[in-house]
Amino acid sequence: MANWVVSCHGYASKRRTKGIRITTRQKYENCKIPREVELVTYTKQGECLSMTLGWELWQLLVENGDEDAAYGKRHKAKTNMSMINYGLSGPHTAAEYNEWLSWAVPPVCSCGLFEVGDQVALMSFPIATEVCTLRDVLNAAKSNNVARVYFLACQELSEHGSRKLVF
Repeated sequence: MANWVVSCHGYASKRRTKGIRITTRQKYENCKIPREVELVTYTKQGECLSMTLGWELWQLLVENGDEDAAYGKRHKAKTNMSMINYGLSGPHTAAEYNEWLSWAVPPVCSCGLFEVGDQVALMSFPIATEVCTLRDVLNAAKSNNVARVYFLACQELSEHGSRKLVF
């Protein structure tokens, strides 16, 4: 099966637990990257992915299927380890939706889960909805024999409670 691209908003909220936490990652819910799946990230933990780099990666991976070039731009490639279980969501508002439209004719909403080289979403991420978590995508990738998942999302960390998007 083709590798996957996750293109969306990504964020994490602090756990609601007491006790001393030693590292930043321990303050957040974590998930395990299966050893069969490689997760490719483009930002450091706690950073946002710029729209400029996001669109460049989208074109390389989804429009052109050029994994070698996209892989070369990675921040990290990880497997068989724990990391923050980011929440994955669609555009925050109807106005923001337009910022996620590709230059294809007709335009494609780039917010969702895609196979490399295919602009038809396996799963679309609708406006103002937390669709799933990174854990959900990684486990689905393992179940579907997907070897690599490209994470085109921010690794933003929230100092506040969960940001459920409800309108």
